Amino acid sequence: MTSPQPNPIYIIGDDALACYLAAHFQDIDENPIILSSPSNTKDLSTNGVTIKEEFTTLRKKHYRFSTASIMTTDAKAVIITVTSSELNSALAFISRDKINNAPLLCFSLLKDSGYIQDILGTPVCKAHFTGWLNKHDQQISLKGRQPTINIYSTINNSTQQKLSALFNSAGFEISFLDSEKDFFWPMFTLNAACSIICSAYDKPIHQILKNKQFRTQLDEIINEFITLAAADDVKMNFSDIMDTIMSIPGGYIFPLHNDFRTGRHRDFHRISSLIKQSARQANVKTPVLNELMARIYEIYLSIT
Repeated sequence: MTSPQPNPIYIIGDDALACYLAAHFQDIDENPIILSSPSNTKDLSTNGVTIKEEFTTLRKKHYRFSTASIMTTDAKAVIITVTSSELNSALAFISRDKINNAPLLCFSLLKDSGYIQDILGTPVCKAHFTGWLNKHDQQISLKGRQPTINIYSTINNSTQQKLSALFNSAGFEISFLDSEKDFFWPMFTLNAACSIICSAYDKPIHQILKNKQFRTQLDEIINEFITLAAADDVKMNFSDIMDTIMSIPGGYIFPLHNDFRTGRHRDFHRISSLIKQSARQANVKTPVLNELMARIYEIYLSIT
């Protein structure tokens, strides 16, 4: 007699992170379902993806996923991985009555998630995946060390324990932060600083670090981010940020950089608007960031 399937873990998105999480949940006999448009998910359900992990002696395994365009049964968890520019339209895949008190994690780049809670009627856990994932055709590679997941949320201890148990059993270390600002600024600084300078010069981060001019500009924009964070009462350490950047695997390409190589601009407008808004509110100057963002706009206009 076949055991009934557990309630689904709905994953809204079809990017590298969505597939990577779905694969790990599938490995522990959970029931992950990827929600996206049929045109985007057809390959995931028919051809599938191959996932390689460097930290597990190049583990390589092929997966096919269950996909759908709407939630049909009560969820065990809901996970959003789409870019911030895609987030509003992606919320249409979520049925408010099917969340049924399940934890909701959002990996999209957001400073304020309150409007999502208003729409869906449930607390939103803001999440950050610390791993370095790249997707090329039907292959997803996790480079470097084993990733962890950091979460900011106001959820109760019982829900935190459920999330910890779920992700721990899938092989993820998970940690909870109690300050939304302390969660946002280090994550945003790392991703935005590297994405901007890599996109501006069309070079991966390991080449940026080897070039004296690029490295100087990277130092300058990190200091500009540190000033923006300080105006928001968040203290960040330059050396800590640089240590993390220096540890990024050589073959990693930031998603924003990859988007511009293909003529897309998905999260760039969100990143640039957050920088400009924060600078305006704090009355802080960000000349090097402004210069590099202007350069990116010029590149984008030249290829579209």
